[in-house]
Amino acid sequence: MPGEKKMLKKLHVAATRATRARRDGFDANDARREMERVVREGKSLTIVCSKRACVARGQGRVIRALAAALGTTFRPTRAGKRAAFVIERVDGTSDVPPVVSEELLKSLCAEPMTRDEYLMSDERRARLEKRAEASRRANKGKKKKDRGRRWNRKSDEEDTTRDIVEFTRATEDEATFDEDAARRAPSPLSGAFAAFEAHTRGIGSRLLTAMGFTRGSGLGRDNQGIAEAPRAESRAKRAGLGAE
Repeated sequence: MPGEKKMLKKLHVAATRATRARRDGFDANDARREMERVVREGKSLTIVCSKRACVARGQGRVIRALAAALGTTFRPTRAGKRAAFVIERVDGTSDVPPVVSEELLKSLCAEPMTRDEYLMSDERRARLEKRAEASRRANKGKKKKDRGRRWNRKSDEEDTTRDIVEFTRATEDEATFDEDAARRAPSPLSGAFAAFEAHTRGIGSRLLTAMGFTRGSGLGRDNQGIAEAPRAESRAKRAGLGAE
């Protein structure tokens, strides 16, 4: 969720500062009780903050909020090297404290929320539900993008240009092979071989004949195969393959 990482970091910093403030002797609930006594009795109160500046700033925010809620005045001062606040009643005569919500005072003095408490809080759950609802509304009215022709193909029933080929098992008579038709079939290399024969004045045919090859046997290039495999000792020397 956007902003959640920053929120968790803020909670971690706030918890660390609250721990340091308690270590230095500051408690927000004690400060609240003392400030309520100032309102009732009309006396002045000086609250000394922590030695650490970052912790003292957090304490100052709590003291200001409590003073505003209780109707007292506060002014910053120094107690040696430490920051402090002087709390006084506004009019100095009234013994009746102002009407303040107890929930407000508790929230001002409450400890910072931990990481687990935030992850299980109703506030976070409400934010997640609100974000999910906004995402559903956005996706509901969104049109699908055109992703090309492969996503817009017609169905098989509507496609009239598609050929339908049905395969059936052939019978024994239909599966016979016509060797004569295969020999009469033109070869793509016949023209090239004829050009080679014309260029070499028939040396290709003479070499094939000398090596025992004959045309039309269905083997080799352009249906030129071995009619009878000759033995090595019977081959002529001029073919380059002979023996003694």
